[in-house]
Amino acid sequence: MRQTRFFAKPTRRSPISRLPTELLDAIFAFYASECTEINPNKLGDPLEASRTVSHVSSRWRDVALNNPWLWNRITLIHWWKKEGRLEWIKYMIKRTRNAPLTLRIWVGHGWDEDWDQNMALILTSLLPRVEVFDLRLDSSYYPTENFRKALVSASAPLLESLKVAPYNFLSHEPIDPSRFEPIFPPAMPKLTRVQYELDWNYVPYSSLFNVTRFKMTASARHGNSLFTPLRCIQLLNSMPLLEELSLSINFTDLEPESLELDPDTLELRLAHLKYFYLDAVSSDCSLLLPWFIFNRGCVVDVRCTDSVIDGNHLLVRQVMSYYPSDTELDMAGKIFTINILHDAISLVVSSIYPSSEASDDQTLFRFTTVIRDDDESENSDDQEESRNHAMLAHLVRTAHFMGLTKCSELHLNVDVSFFVEDFMAPILGPLIRACKNIKTLVLKGTRNGFMRPWIFNSINNTGTTFDANIFRDIDEVHRMEGSGDGRDELARWDFKDLMNLVMAAAHPEFRILMLCGPPKVTLKTVRILHTEFDVSSRKARLRLAEFLAWRDRQIPVVDNLLWPVRSISKDTTTDSHLHEITMADMIHNYLKPTRVLI
Repeated sequence: MRQTRFFAKPTRRSPISRLPTELLDAIFAFYASECTEINPNKLGDPLEASRTVSHVSSRWRDVALNNPWLWNRITLIHWWKKEGRLEWIKYMIKRTRNAPLTLRIWVGHGWDEDWDQNMALILTSLLPRVEVFDLRLDSSYYPTENFRKALVSASAPLLESLKVAPYNFLSHEPIDPSRFEPIFPPAMPKLTRVQYELDWNYVPYSSLFNVTRFKMTASARHGNSLFTPLRCIQLLNSMPLLEELSLSINFTDLEPESLELDPDTLELRLAHLKYFYLDAVSSDCSLLLPWFIFNRGCVVDVRCTDSVIDGNHLLVRQVMSYYPSDTELDMAGKIFTINILHDAISLVVSSIYPSSEASDDQTLFRFTTVIRDDDESENSDDQEESRNHAMLAHLVRTAHFMGLTKCSELHLNVDVSFFVEDFMAPILGPLIRACKNIKTLVLKGTRNGFMRPWIFNSINNTGTTFDANIFRDIDEVHRMEGSGDGRDELARWDFKDLMNLVMAAAHPEFRILMLCGPPKVTLKTVRILHTEFDVSSRKARLRLAEFLAWRDRQIPVVDNLLWPVRSISKDTTTDSHLHEITMADMIHNYLKPTRVLI
């Protein structure tokens, strides 16, 4: 019986061959889209997946060739001229029939007059059907006269997404806008998404009215000379429906009259803005941010680079302090995180309860300060630690003034060691005590030594002096309902007063008197290294202090030892460190305790 079945001639087609055409179309389209999303910027052939399914069987080929949506991603790459792909390109275009297109064009080496003429003809025929247009340009000059004429003469009634960017991202040569002038169709009525990384002069202002998503990189590297705050605001005002805005800018070669903007003659109001990202140096952030008034629920992510404690960063902090009131931010059910790295400090607000409708990233607010690296100064290590320590104090004050200390959970990610580890306690200790609604404190990073002074201060109630020094005037401003005079006093706070208090507490002859009676707080749990400590009692807090002392004893091992791991013979390489990983990696991934070690 088994032999009869094994050698029997099949009388029916396989189940997959009996699938209806509509279902095969859906499967093919899903497969093609998945292959594109894996590497959307790949310079290869975007139709490779479609050609693959068309070579499986005659029926699959008939289904694939009759589905224009499998062939509507057209790429025109400059080096294809050498490969003689012009006729092949035309053949692939025929398969699209009249379907809307996604068009990518890469202008670079090999773009000559013949190729320019051929691409112009193809562009003229395709542009009326293009929904997504991605144009990449090399910094070098190539003859593109016919191509430019085709752009300006053709219509783009279906175009929804436009991206223009440099092709050679690794090159240090800037785009020369005087030699290559991209000109866009006069009318793009459906344009809603724009990503632009070339000279601001060539942004299609007349077609930006319906844009809801705009991303721009403006720097001298990309040819954006003389891009000023005034021109930036004028550009943003041409997009009244804007919902998502990302700016990476550098206001180079500022004109004298561009430094001062008159609010009586110029106003910026983006009433529909839901997401805002800004990456700029501190001085540029101070010029642009004061013009923004954020809407309720708007997500703000500001990366302020090249920062020092000066008037520019003070102005940025003041603008950030308006965010909770402008957006009506409620810190109930929110996580407040401070990330402290060797060159950056960030304040992050996220939701404890993720929304099913939102993306995986539940961040509502992020303010990152990248501290200026001063390589020329002597004793740079000590000065860098002092700058970072002072910046941390100012940012913690800003967070308390913003009301972020009303959070439901506090996370401290500390990955930097200061010259005296305990010096962080007078900053982070008052912060923890100011978070009166938290029940859980989560410690991350590798440096948590500040917790021991906080524990003993909490037990003996010796931290109130530090609290008063860093936060008392802020509480006064809150009681004055944010009056202007109070804000001026807030800006004049001097970090040196806190440092003098720290130094006095560090010497026995000037030690602050210990008072009895621990303060009443809601904090019950401290979580560190996947271990939870109940800190509701004196004994439990001492237990946490012992754990932190044990962890500190591992730091020299983490910092100084190497654990060699080799996957090849030592004789086959001359680099003795080629396959070494640090003991820090071993402890972080393999040796960290899974239970309390006392």
